[in-house]
Order: sequence, then C-alpha cells, then structure tokens
Amino acid sequence: MLDWWIINPDRWLVFYLLSIFGSVGFTGFLFVSGISATMAYKSRVKKIATSTDITMTQVKNIYIIRALLLLSLGLIYNIAVALGLNDLGWIWSWNILQTISISLLLAWPLLDTPKYVRIGLGIVLLIVNDLLSPFLLSYSGQLNIYGVLFQILYHPIESFTILSYFAIFLIGTVFG
Repeated sequence: MLDWWIINPDRWLVFYLLSIFGSVGFTGFLFVSGISATMAYKSRVKKIATSTDITMTQVKNIYIIRALLLLSLGLIYNIAVALGLNDLGWIWSWNILQTISISLLLAWPLLDTPKYVRIGLGIVLLIVNDLLSPFLLSYSGQLNIYGVLFQILYHPIESFTILSYFAIFLIGTVFG
C-alpha cells in the first residue's frame, strides 16, 4: 500500500529498506525466537545428560512437533484469508506463524554447527534474497518454475519472506 509510487525495476530498494527499517519489530521478534529456540534446545540437551527421562529423539520430536503445530496454525489462517478474499493463491503466503515454523524446521539441523557457519549462512541468505527477489518479481503470476519459486518464496510481496527472515532467525541462534 505504501509503495504505490515505486516502479518495478526499483522495487528492490523498497524490499531492502523494509527488511531493515520497516519491520524492526518483526525482525527483532524472529531474532529473539532464534535465541529462544537455541536456549530451549541447549537446556534439553543438558537435561539428557543428567536425566534418564528424556532422550535426544524426544527432544527432536518435541522441537519438530512445535514447528509443525505452528505451521498448521499458519496454514489454517491462510486458508481462512484465501476463502475470504476468494483467491486460492493466498493459501501459501508468508505470515509470522509460517515464517517461525519454517525457520524452526530449517534451523534444526544447524543448531549443532559452529557459530561462524550460522552467521556466514545468514549473511549469504540475505545477499541471495537481495539478488533473487528482483529477478523472480518479473515472473510473478506466471506458471513456470520461476513463477512457482516466486509464489513459494515471496508471496505476498509485501510480507515477511522466508529467505531474509530465516537469516535473521539463524543469526539469532548464534546468540542463544
């Protein structure tokens, strides 16, 4: 709504500015979620060493079940929005619940990696997002592989897309 004045070739600037300044609250929330996920994981791993009541398999299952529960709540919300707007394209659109749940699922195998790997991967994802979004934007609404990638990664364009916000979540895991 606020970017009606920008032309499509320069839309990357709006995405970049919004991802840095426009959604400080959302970015901060995902950063803190990354910290929280790491702290919860570490505390459960410590509990494994001192207790026989919990195993690593149970820790993994709890983590994944929570992520899948958030994902299903996000999809239910999106289905309600899609039915309300009479546009099935909104079934897969990024909202806070989906972003956190997908970030949790993607971060699980990376929680035991060194901190410099997670920071490096986060920076690479931010750069890839800034390079990929203007390219895929021109394929919005098309039924080819690029259009499908745009739908998966950037729909709706004003929303909080996964590449940049997973990077923030991943960097948050370093501080947890």
